[in-house]
Amino acid sequence: MKAEDLMIGDWINLNFDVDYKTGNPIYGYAQVTGINKDGTIDVNCTYDKSESMQDGWDLKLIEPIPLTVELLEKNGCRKWTWHNYPRENVITYAIGDGFQIEITKKNGFWMVDNCSDSGDYGYESNWIADVNYVHKLQHLIRDLEIKKEIIL
Repeated sequence: MKAEDLMIGDWINLNFDVDYKTGNPIYGYAQVTGINKDGTIDVNCTYDKSESMQDGWDLKLIEPIPLTVELLEKNGCRKWTWHNYPRENVITYAIGDGFQIEITKKNGFWMVDNCSDSGDYGYESNWIADVNYVHKLQHLIRDLEIKKEIIL
């Protein structure tokens, strides 16, 4: 990831440590609290069940959090079908009140393929944004001025 890909408030995976038995990295969720001129970021994180703010993390230690069905459902997204029939190889979720974002998984990729206001699906815009990662969904929600915080 690059600093330009992030905004304050974004959720990311942060490599906190290395498992001494396996040598595998240990990741945990962190929220970006600052983006520094030297290319590092500051985060608010939970590690070993304690919360702390830590400054100056190298971007090499950061991974995006993949968007999943579980995360969408945890955040109140409703599974949705078009006119009572499912579309082939497509999973669709709606988020937002008054303004709907239709998040669709097709061929392994999450995309926003429809936006509308007040549940009126007359305004349609296909493939507005790629939202394969939580931070990309957060950016879209902010851009559309939807009052929704993502919960992990």
